[in-house]
Amino acid sequence: GLYRILYEGRRLRPRHATTMYNSSAAGLANGTLDSGVLGLSFDPNLPITSFVTYNLLNVIICAVLPIPLASSMVAVAVVLYGMVLGLLINTVSTVIGCWLSLIIVRHMCRPRVIRLLGRYEEKWQALDFAIVEEGFQIALLIRLAPVAPLVLSNVLLSMTSISQRTYLWTTAVGI
Repeated sequence: GLYRILYEGRRLRPRHATTMYNSSAAGLANGTLDSGVLGLSFDPNLPITSFVTYNLLNVIICAVLPIPLASSMVAVAVVLYGMVLGLLINTVSTVIGCWLSLIIVRHMCRPRVIRLLGRYEEKWQALDFAIVEEGFQIALLIRLAPVAPLVLSNVLLSMTSISQRTYLWTTAVGI
């Protein structure tokens, strides 16, 4: 399964772009290579730990971090796991992060923001209705347009009333 692919097949071999020598004297004496990305080290001898670290980092970046790092995480996954497996792993963890963002915004932020709209709440309801009526088309267009960071598009779509199912599959296709 996945463990065999990660542990035996690829062993998370570092590539040129993110490979750096361990700066400690012991690391240099042993010739140890660490694959370091975004200040984190992905140890090729601990594939499961590296896998979990990458996925947790990607989920956090896609869910709550308002800095556009999601595209960098695609490159990191490809470097760590190869093209096909890296894109698959990145897509799954990105969709999970976006789903977490949906839950946070829908249940914690949306009611407060709608209350703050005051006299503009009726206009918001009309806009929300229009987006829900068009369903997947608008959600997919927002995901495909490279004009906003992933977290911002998560928040914008989460503020609407589109279904979770539409939100998730348009996220998977649109990223």
